[in-house]
Amino acid sequence: MTENNHDNSVDSPNGVNDTDGVNDPDGMGSRVIDSVRYYPLTQSQNLMFYNLKFSFRKQIVNVCSLVDLYDKIDEHRLVQAVYLAMMRIPSNAVRIHLVDKRPMQYFATDVPHDIELVDMRGRSQRDVERYCDEIGATPFPNGGNDTQLYRVRIIRRDNDRVSLYYCVSHVVFDAYSLMGCLTYTFAIYQALCNGTALPDEPYSPLPAYKADFAQQKGERYKRQVEWWRKHFSVEPQFTSVNGLKGKEFIRGERYGVTLRLWQTKGGMVDYRIDRSLVSAMRDYCEREHLPMQIPYFIALRTFLSRMSGTDDVMFMNAVARRATLAQKRAGGTMVNAVALRTVIPGSTSFADACEILMHEQMDAYRRANVATADILDVLRANFGLKACRGYTSVSTTFQPYFDGSLPVRFRFRRRPNGANAMPLYVSIMPLDASGDLWVNYEYIVGYVDPESIRRFHRFMLAFLDEVAKNPDRTIDQIATVAHGRASAMRLQTPDDLPYEIAMQGAGSDAAVDAAGTDGVGAVDATKGGTA
Repeated sequence: MTENNHDNSVDSPNGVNDTDGVNDPDGMGSRVIDSVRYYPLTQSQNLMFYNLKFSFRKQIVNVCSLVDLYDKIDEHRLVQAVYLAMMRIPSNAVRIHLVDKRPMQYFATDVPHDIELVDMRGRSQRDVERYCDEIGATPFPNGGNDTQLYRVRIIRRDNDRVSLYYCVSHVVFDAYSLMGCLTYTFAIYQALCNGTALPDEPYSPLPAYKADFAQQKGERYKRQVEWWRKHFSVEPQFTSVNGLKGKEFIRGERYGVTLRLWQTKGGMVDYRIDRSLVSAMRDYCEREHLPMQIPYFIALRTFLSRMSGTDDVMFMNAVARRATLAQKRAGGTMVNAVALRTVIPGSTSFADACEILMHEQMDAYRRANVATADILDVLRANFGLKACRGYTSVSTTFQPYFDGSLPVRFRFRRRPNGANAMPLYVSIMPLDASGDLWVNYEYIVGYVDPESIRRFHRFMLAFLDEVAKNPDRTIDQIATVAHGRASAMRLQTPDDLPYEIAMQGAGSDAAVDAAGTDGVGAVDATKGGTA
């Protein structure tokens, strides 16, 4: 195996190694110490360190994914492809190092390690998941400093099947770069199988990072921060899926408890949105020229509104920030979170509600390069908030991970890492090519009641079904009918709908019952953990 060719050694302009000083030709604030160039963290990376600060018991912001493959794979070539991909993607070589007690990053030159072939033939799917979850709940060594920030397992399964498990630090990976890594791995795999040239090496993240630092120093950035300040001139209202019975509400205050430092144990569950409903929402959005996520977010904000007794609802929304070519090529982590706040009375028509949310989203996305920390600082400054107090207990993302370009049949699963710093993270995504969408709910155990998640998901299914039947009604009219129907909505987890059944389009009760599943799939993500 050849070594990674990223080179950190730098000579100072006078031809002598700069051993302790600032040498910043790129304008990024980089620093050279002992011939290694250290770069400051980007705003997205700093956001992950912000989350890490509030998950101190486990020190984990890992993103964990299990990909089950359903075609026969050349195991030897797959192992080669994984190694080559992890070695050739420049952003994978990022390491964190403390410089004057401040985290900075550099590009390592070591060969990838902690990539293992594991034989789990004869073991159940649940056994495989438990094994992976223990890895995901284990912090990277040395506090994540000066160490490789990913672990990969190639898992040998029954019937010549293989699964891939990735446990990566969110400080150097986001969902976009992780999926790009997987796609690149299979591009290498195909080249190895076909005896053709390997795909080109991906680009360095440094051009995107440099642009990120430059824009934060500009006048436009200052104007965008000021926009957020004015946007929150009126105090928002805290909401929660638990409803007003939740202990996170503070009597007499518009803000609530967004985190308890002693309560960061994480749980996770996935629930299905049937492809027929997905198709109906897609058709509606195409007719009305709406972004695909809008109906789902309207269902969420309507539930929060009704449960919390307010028309004023705000939640966070993760933004990939991959608009420019440099950002698309970058790998690494570029994600930011913006606040989406809308005031939508129940008498508003569904169509108008979608327009209101769409325009709020467009306004926020145009200013998504403002660091999430700066947005939160605006809220704190405007309303004198103390630590662990705020107005949002839910963060969302809508991310179609795969575009169908993978050369194998697959099912993708997010897996828990055992710790959360956000009460509820709602991620809407496909798991396979069946056309279904799934909602991945990551939550803080003891803060969010799992029954609240089930109640919301049933409400969302009924709400979207009512929209599909007749969208020409007010929010209250749709929500009232949906509330009455919600208890009859069936919850399905991936365990309830095995891959083979999902791909056959067999969503009937008979087909699901034949699979012998129980309809309940919530995971206490910390049981069996080793952190």
